Amino acid sequence: MNLRANWPARAVAVATIGYSTAMTIAPQVLAKPCGLTRPDGSVPPEVAGLIRSLGVRDVALAVALALAPAGYPLRLLTAARMVSDGADAIWFSRLVNDSSMKVKVAGVAAGWALLEALVGLPERTADA
Repeated sequence: MNLRANWPARAVAVATIGYSTAMTIAPQVLAKPCGLTRPDGSVPPEVAGLIRSLGVRDVALAVALALAPAGYPLRLLTAARMVSDGADAIWFSRLVNDSSMKVKVAGVAAGWALLEALVGLPERTADA
């Protein structure tokens, strides 16, 4: 298997593995910037559970993306990541009470979906 093919998509996947592992282990990594912590900085258990679920999902998809054969399998996994991040933009941002923070949370998730589209959907050869 040629892992050099579609290397931009694989690089984003590897970065996602790192970040998603961190937020699974320490949900405050995502909860704090989203304004989902308590005044004392702790993460409510229901928020921590949701963040861990998102983290595990993203690690699983990112590992599959990093190791997928080029072509259809990689594009299909990219589309799955895009749909997941698009859903996060819509639904996860609804948890946030502050309207300006809601826009930021949705924007970051939508930004990840756009980045994945740009690097994962076009056909790339190992020489590209």
